[in-house]
Amino acid sequence: MVPGFDVGLELHSKQGRDLRWNGVVEIQASNYLKLYRLKASNMPNRCYDLGGGSGTEIRTAEGVNCGTMGVSLSSGNNAVNIEIHDGTGIGVSIGNQTVCDGCLVYRQTGATTDCFQASSIGAQIIRSVAAYCGRYGFNIAGNAGFSMIVTNSIAYGNATGFFGDQVQDGVSLYNNAGGNNSVANVTANDFPYNIGFVTLTADPFVSVSSSANGAANFALSTAAGGGALLRAAGLVGLAPSGNSTGYQDIGPMQHADPSGSGGQRSFTFLQ
Repeated sequence: MVPGFDVGLELHSKQGRDLRWNGVVEIQASNYLKLYRLKASNMPNRCYDLGGGSGTEIRTAEGVNCGTMGVSLSSGNNAVNIEIHDGTGIGVSIGNQTVCDGCLVYRQTGATTDCFQASSIGAQIIRSVAAYCGRYGFNIAGNAGFSMIVTNSIAYGNATGFFGDQVQDGVSLYNNAGGNNSVANVTANDFPYNIGFVTLTADPFVSVSSSANGAANFALSTAAGGGALLRAAGLVGLAPSGNSTGYQDIGPMQHADPSGSGGQRSFTFLQ
């Protein structure tokens, strides 16, 4: 076991790169790594630093009470099924041509603290949640927003859900949702390509508390105006040809089919 972890660890490196732990940055990766099933907590700086190389994937990882940042994703690095919460810094910094799929970021406190922050162009955020962060759920400001795509994601209980500071004509927001954001769900004038946005009037989650270390079950509720609005409301719905129809939910947790109908796992990707 590596110091600081209480769950399993798998490392797959194409180039024999290293995994370092120094008490300040919990995981600091270079190139061509696959990091699975990790937990980092109570770090004064970053919990996971994928800022020193490219071609690295972090999957099924949790960061609790990370200091300045939960996850730093630089060019060409990806995160899948991560959970960052109850910290004081930025949840996820997402850089050039990176992907965050199924990322849960919540309760990152502080008046200038964001759940997600775009740091360079061409990033994608898919099926993710930004909840109860001190400032912005998704901070897509300045040139970093160019060519960025956010799809099937939820901003709930922040100050501003989706924030831009200019007309971000290179940003595409597809089938996202926002509610209970105290300033605005989305700064509408900054995102001309905001398609299929769902405005929530009730809590979309089964049980997600705004209190520190509270409950966090992000499965969709059945509440009218909440989780019920997000079921089968995501992209992809109708295929371009019109011959195929999908029923993707908005958010990472997909609702279960009725008993006996075959069904699927509540998460949309491998764990």
